[in-house]
Amino acid sequence: MRFRPLALAVAGLACLAAGPHASAATANVTMKDNVFIPASSSIQPGDTVTWQNSGRSPHNVTYGDKSRTSGTVDAGKTYSITFPSAGTYYYYCSFHSSGSGRGMAGVVKVGTGGPVIGAPAGTGGGSSVGGPRILRVPAAYPTIQKAVDAAKPGDVVLVSPGVYREQVTVTKNDVTIRGLDRNKTIVDAEFTRPMGFLVQDADNVVIENVTARHATLNNIYWTGADGFRGSYLTSYNSGDYGIYSFASQHGVFEDSYASGSRDSGFYIGQCKPCHQVIRRIKATNSGLGYSGTNAGGDLVLTDSEWFDNYGGGITPNTLDSEENPPQADIVITNNYVHGNQNTKAPYKDPAFAAVYGMGIANMGGDDDVIENNRVEDHKYFGIVVQPIPGLGPSSDPIPVTPTGNLYRANNNVVRNNRVSGSGLADLALGAPSGAGNCFSGNTFATSLPAAIQTVYACGSAGSSAGGGDPAVTAVVTQNVALAESGVLAPGDWKTQPTPPDQPNMPNADRVAFRPIGTIGSVAEDTALPRTGEPFPTLPAGLTLLAASAGWAVLRARRSAA
Repeated sequence: MRFRPLALAVAGLACLAAGPHASAATANVTMKDNVFIPASSSIQPGDTVTWQNSGRSPHNVTYGDKSRTSGTVDAGKTYSITFPSAGTYYYYCSFHSSGSGRGMAGVVKVGTGGPVIGAPAGTGGGSSVGGPRILRVPAAYPTIQKAVDAAKPGDVVLVSPGVYREQVTVTKNDVTIRGLDRNKTIVDAEFTRPMGFLVQDADNVVIENVTARHATLNNIYWTGADGFRGSYLTSYNSGDYGIYSFASQHGVFEDSYASGSRDSGFYIGQCKPCHQVIRRIKATNSGLGYSGTNAGGDLVLTDSEWFDNYGGGITPNTLDSEENPPQADIVITNNYVHGNQNTKAPYKDPAFAAVYGMGIANMGGDDDVIENNRVEDHKYFGIVVQPIPGLGPSSDPIPVTPTGNLYRANNNVVRNNRVSGSGLADLALGAPSGAGNCFSGNTFATSLPAAIQTVYACGSAGSSAGGGDPAVTAVVTQNVALAESGVLAPGDWKTQPTPPDQPNMPNADRVAFRPIGTIGSVAEDTALPRTGEPFPTLPAGLTLLAASAGWAVLRARRSAA
């Protein structure tokens, strides 16, 4: 692999255009989503470190002092540096860490080492002098980023309507960013910047009542956060995810709309337990409505609408490209899922077409509860529980090579759903599924295997034994093959429809400062307008605590079934 010569900003560290010395060794570091493995490497002067991206997301290698970066290393690609002299060097991925030492970071010790060059800097900071403040954009600060840079924990950045052509990066705890008009306060990445909003290694950051669009990666993204909230957000047309949390806990996405993402409109990844809830949202025109890789535990998706995505309105899933497989322990309840076979929508790679024409698709997950949802009008399956092989890196840009693992999907409960209008089966269980999957109390017309609520009734011998129908698995395999051949081709993420205006956060101009260390809540509750027939909603004022309690009750009911 060739490299462009780069000026040496740190003595003793070089990236050589030529390969390593014949007697030198190579140390390998894997970039998964979102971690370096191993996080610490020890080599000798003259040795080379090669990073390989074995995840699905792009990563990079950035020196701790920001003197040099690899640039984007896409899935399946590699990057190498030869270290000619002794030293200890801190590095991180700037997409998935702020350089604070949290998140996706690592260290290379060369020879005898020494003081860490580019040692991580802390985040957070003291409270505002004289108490929390309102920082107004653009009246007092010309950009949102300048206001964020000036903010202290507890402050509120209040943004007037306008189009702000910037990426907003937040690395401070307890900052709130609020737009005064959700539909007219717009952060535009202009198809050139990777993120709209990026919250890195910062806790209790709230973003509300704004629109983000046209990021090459993610429009609104929290990573490495303990405590967060996204309320009254609109995301559209992004090259990866719309509204996204990763390796984070204790968060809420609510009263929001996501459209036109190549991956999923809403995503929660790699958290166990997550302590998160998605409620009262809409997701449409994306590769998937919801994707949740290796995520679960006190995780609830409720009272939301998932429609007209390429496939998989709601798709919890297991992948070997992220840590802690398999996905497990999510409650999916009281959602309206319909028409997820939109071939005009974008998707990121052919694997997304696996769930084309499916409503709720559990792909290799365990211990999930799918209950009290209305699922309608899908080409293949309304609700499907499907085993999948582990997927890892390949020589291509997209990592789709089987790793040898098989995630069979175990102990999932599908109960009291109303499912109709499915082309092959309203309820489906793919083979070879694991043990403990059960179906009871659902209203439906067709199933694969046949008589699914008799053979796989909750508490029956059939559900304990496992099994499933190979015809279901054949559809999943067929869809991927059709995508790879170009028959199921994706739409253009850059040209997806602009969403209609969405409801504004009530009383956005009235700031009541929340206590530091909390994510607060919106004082009033406004239901989103919905397409199709109305369906029951949860009581107004549902909080994260109440959602957590509901999760516990559902889990207890599942155990008793």
